[in-house]
Amino acid sequence: MPVDPIKAEKAILDLADLFRASLSHQDKVTLREELDFTERYISSEELRLGGRLKIELRLQDGLSLSTLIPALILQPLVKNAIYHGIEPLTEGGVRIEIESTGHELQLTITNPKPFERDPLRPGNKMAQDNIRQRLQLAYGDQSKMEIRESDEDYSVSFRIPIEA
Repeated sequence: MPVDPIKAEKAILDLADLFRASLSHQDKVTLREELDFTERYISSEELRLGGRLKIELRLQDGLSLSTLIPALILQPLVKNAIYHGIEPLTEGGVRIEIESTGHELQLTITNPKPFERDPLRPGNKMAQDNIRQRLQLAYGDQSKMEIRESDEDYSVSFRIPIEA
């Protein structure tokens, strides 16, 4: 398999950024920083999955990307969506939707659901539980996380207050 040196260098730089961000001790980052971090992660997965990985990012018009959110709150959910919803299928995509009501920010990650559960990929909900606990610590009852599941899709969404 031929190696593209430019893609290999970009992958290494993206991985370095991912490690650096995961080791930093920032509690909150801007929405733009979180999206950048998540996009670097997606780039590394695109190298592995190629054209099978489709990402649709829907940002509400006028959404402030300087809004502060907990660091590393989006990427683990996108990772789960890729691992459980894209890897086992031949096609499909992850949809990331972010919108604001003025006083709350809602983030939703949706992925296709495989027809059958793979016993080798049972999922233990650790990332979801971790995020739920982090949201509870950061916002208490002002935050809510919901999981919706249909025959076709799996969706995780959460709302957090927009800080002044």
